[in-house]
This record gives sequence, C-alpha cells and structure tokens, in this order.
Amino acid sequence: MNHIDKILQRADVRQISAFLLHGVEGLELDPRLPAQRLKEESQPIYTRLKELYPDNDALDEALYDLARALTAYEETYLELGMIAGARLTKHLLG
Repeated sequence: MNHIDKILQRADVRQISAFLLHGVEGLELDPRLPAQRLKEESQPIYTRLKELYPDNDALDEALYDLARALTAYEETYLELGMIAGARLTKHLLG
C-alpha cells in the first residue's frame, strides 16, 4: 500500500470520529452496520432494567427516564457536531 492509499484510508469518517472520541489512530472499527450495533449494544441495559423492574409500570418509568437522558445526549452531541462541522467547513473554505 502506497502512502496515498494510507492517507485516503485514514480520511474515512469513522477513522476520524474514532480518533476524536478516543484520541488514538488505528482503532479496529466495528464492522457491524449502525442499526445492528445499536441493537446489540443496547440490549444488555434493557435486559438489566427488566430484571431490576419486574413491575411493568416501574419498568416503563425507568425506560422513559433512560430515553430522556439519552435523547439529551443525542441532541447535544448532534448540535455540537453540526457546529464543529460548520466551523471546519468555514475554515477550509477560507
């Protein structure tokens, strides 16, 4: 592999996001599709919550609280990502 191929490989958006999130290059990227990753990685918390809250009403409340917290993170990081992307675009376009 020549140096241009190496540069293009590093320019992959998942490589860049891994570097920004973890601060290192060359992390092995998860080959699963996003929907599959989300489903498989979230299943343990739902299983644990069902064990902790066998009562359906209490489980529903816990899941609602979890969804609210995750939504807040999701909205915040999406907004930050959009701002960062806009600033980067502005910088690149000069």
